[in-house]
Amino acid sequence: MSEQRRRHPRFRDTVMITFETVPGEDSAGDMLNEIPCWLKELSEGGAMLQTPKEIAPSTPLLLHVNLPLDGGGEQYLEIRGEVRWQKEASKGGPWFIGVQFRRVSEADRAALKSYIELRFSKPSFDTNQAMFD
Repeated sequence: MSEQRRRHPRFRDTVMITFETVPGEDSAGDMLNEIPCWLKELSEGGAMLQTPKEIAPSTPLLLHVNLPLDGGGEQYLEIRGEVRWQKEASKGGPWFIGVQFRRVSEADRAALKSYIELRFSKPSFDTNQAMFD
């Protein structure tokens, strides 16, 4: 995705999170087991994840994120998103997937924004040159 279409700058990060695929944005049931993965890039509007398996575009996800806090501890966030793209890193995996956040509570949005502001004073890479487009 070109930076001109992005509403929020992206930042490189490495945080272990888990996610579940869900049958629909409003569904609370029929989730698969939690899948651990690495959050590799983060913005207020989405993330790039490194996953152990392929996740098809348009798949709704429920992300379980524990953001590290200054001075120790973690802030738990629960974010609904949708897979927008995927790319195999090498033959046989892992996979990189782009996730657009769809539903974030006001409290989680504030925590995410605060984390980004505290952790990153500016984008950690040239935002005109995406890691995986």
